[in-house]
Amino acid sequence: MNRATPRPVHKHAVPLFPRISTYPVRTRGLVPLGIEAHALLGERAQPVLRKAPLASIPPDQARQLIGTGPLAARTPATITDPGALHAELSRIRARGYALDDGEMEVGVRCVAVGMPGATPMAMSVSGPAARMTDELVAVTVFALQAASSELYRQLA
Repeated sequence: MNRATPRPVHKHAVPLFPRISTYPVRTRGLVPLGIEAHALLGERAQPVLRKAPLASIPPDQARQLIGTGPLAARTPATITDPGALHAELSRIRARGYALDDGEMEVGVRCVAVGMPGATPMAMSVSGPAARMTDELVAVTVFALQAASSELYRQLA
């Protein structure tokens, strides 16, 4: 991943081993190890790390996990309406990756892909929005998909 994403970005996987960047920009949205799928809606989870695993499970199951009440907001960009989140999950399923444009922290952009397997997981890369351009997101999605497949292969 470090070679695939040449700019300093924060990288981590859920629920495996979060890696804190050595670069001066750090995000506070690490997800605790061993988190279960239903806890991905918790306040500490990065929105992108909620959305990617939720998009990888059947919509009815996601609907049960999300519920009907408003979701906690971290920033003005956070999706708090369950209906809007379901619409976003449909878009994620169609394009194959999730985006967070300032939903967890203002000025931070994150991209994640769901990982195959029985336990919903995601792998993500995040960084300052100015560095996480659309071009870098495209390269990162490709790298995340490759890394996710390789990790799945190694764990299988």
